[in-house]
Amino acid sequence: MAQVDIVGITKAFGATKVLHGIDCSFADGEFIVILGPSGCGKSTLLRIIAGLERQTSGDIAIGGKLVSGVEPADRNIAMVFQNYALYPHMSVYENMAYGLKVRGLPRADIEARVQKAATMLELSGLLDRKPRQLSGGQRQRVAMGRAIVRDPYVFLFDEPLSNLDAKLRVQMRLEIKKLHQSIKVTSVYVTHDQVEAMTLADRIIVMNAGRAEQIGTPMDVYLRPQTTFVAGFIGAPAMNLLNVTVGPDGRSLALPDGTALGVDRPGVWSVARGVLGVRPESIALTPNGAAALSINGRVGLIEPLGAETLVHVAVADGHAEMVVRVAGETHLASGANVTLYAPHEAVHRFSTETGQRLTA
Repeated sequence: MAQVDIVGITKAFGATKVLHGIDCSFADGEFIVILGPSGCGKSTLLRIIAGLERQTSGDIAIGGKLVSGVEPADRNIAMVFQNYALYPHMSVYENMAYGLKVRGLPRADIEARVQKAATMLELSGLLDRKPRQLSGGQRQRVAMGRAIVRDPYVFLFDEPLSNLDAKLRVQMRLEIKKLHQSIKVTSVYVTHDQVEAMTLADRIIVMNAGRAEQIGTPMDVYLRPQTTFVAGFIGAPAMNLLNVTVGPDGRSLALPDGTALGVDRPGVWSVARGVLGVRPESIALTPNGAAALSINGRVGLIEPLGAETLVHVAVADGHAEMVVRVAGETHLASGANVTLYAPHEAVHRFSTETGQRLTA
């Protein structure tokens, strides 16, 4: 196990810059998730940590030792790939043992490590099978077992669940979390799935266009997103974001079409134009005595999901939409006029110009 330090990492492919000065540290035993949309640079950053890509500038240290010029095989890291990367002609046992054999470990040591990992991952009865005889989830467990037996300083996961169906993803996500709690090895996990990030991470790095938009615990990035990008990316469904114009008093608000917003106990906006954010689960359809914001709208699409219902409400004469999460089912019908209420603490404010969170 080891701490990982990333200092000023940049990466360019020719004239195209894909990473713009990433700075962060991962504590010994911490589970870090690098989260972001396709093309944001998350896998490139992971490959730089692994040594599979060379950074343009900056340094990587693992366990206090600089590894920027060190080959991947000498960094004592183990990587689990999206496509399993198993040898098809080898058995499960041989796949898990191969890296140890290459390193010249004694046969008894190899046997002990493989059996321990197989027991941990419930693979003991599958050690004689070939990969083609396994399910997708079993293959991914073999790939994880091959990483575990190496006893690395750091585990690197490159979207390991992307090829699995929804039910199996949930199961494997729980297995990865239990595995980390058991062995406590520093782990860096790349995904575009914010549910995976929220449920697995000790801390999340939210990436956007090659930059770390925010680094924090899952609840930090959920409750206090620092930019409109983070606000719109974290949460399912995403935070409602409305462009607003601010009156000369810094308190009165209106939508771009001139529709005034009812504001009680308003915060002072330091900008003339801003973005107002409210999460779907923070909105009520009836006043509860603590509402700081009220918006009139008309019900559009209704999505029943069993335990909850998502209600899409058109506001600003249909030029904007807000989603409301309602527990259980709703008796609302499309076309019904409603008023949306949100408490003061649920209203997030951002600058239109910078996208940054407003704190005053």
